[in-house]
Amino acid sequence: MVMAAHVLTSRLARTSKAKKHMNRSYWTGFLSGTTVLALGMVFVVSGSGFQANSVKIGVVDSRRATSEMVMVRTSEENLQNMLNERKNLMAYLDEQQVIAFEDAKKLKELSLKATVTEADKAAITKIKTTAAADKKKYEDLQTVTAPTAAQQEQINQFVGRAKVIAQYKAELNSEFSKELTELQNKMQSGLEDGYKDTVTAVGKKQGFTIVFDKGIAPYAANDITKDVIDAANAKK
Repeated sequence: MVMAAHVLTSRLARTSKAKKHMNRSYWTGFLSGTTVLALGMVFVVSGSGFQANSVKIGVVDSRRATSEMVMVRTSEENLQNMLNERKNLMAYLDEQQVIAFEDAKKLKELSLKATVTEADKAAITKIKTTAAADKKKYEDLQTVTAPTAAQQEQINQFVGRAKVIAQYKAELNSEFSKELTELQNKMQSGLEDGYKDTVTAVGKKQGFTIVFDKGIAPYAANDITKDVIDAANAKK
């Protein structure tokens, strides 16, 4: 029976430059750049109790395997899509700083849904239309040299909104960073288990006692990398 042990590492690759329209103070952790799921060194070893003359050794190229496994690419794409959705929302709130708080919360709810319906899209468009009109009104009021009492009251209301939205963005930044970190860890664990199970199953089916990573045994024969990729990608 083939038993598996392995090491799976992840890293976050962060870009150092943010887009010009973004407020840097709201972009930390995941929101500062691109998240990359990287599968590192993997090794598979047998348990004890086998006879030396009956050992059958195989090798798997973990780098090639994990780069060609659909489940890995799908996980990376899903995580990147979720990151982009949140970055887009934060960038929008940076631009529309006088949006009404309730509209900002509703926009978050609608735009981050797993499935955005046509009704959701219509609601989003309505929110953004109102926000754009409010921004224009605020900008126009700022050009008034001697605002009336009513105009000054409107200005004060917009300034108050901006303060509330600034706080909301800080809260979202913390929420999104935690959320994406937890999701990445969950995906990483799933990929680790999936890779381990696939290599173990292929090794057992083909009668191997030990399956080494190619990085450990680069010149070993009996390369089962393609079989591992095919088996992983055949899973529903």
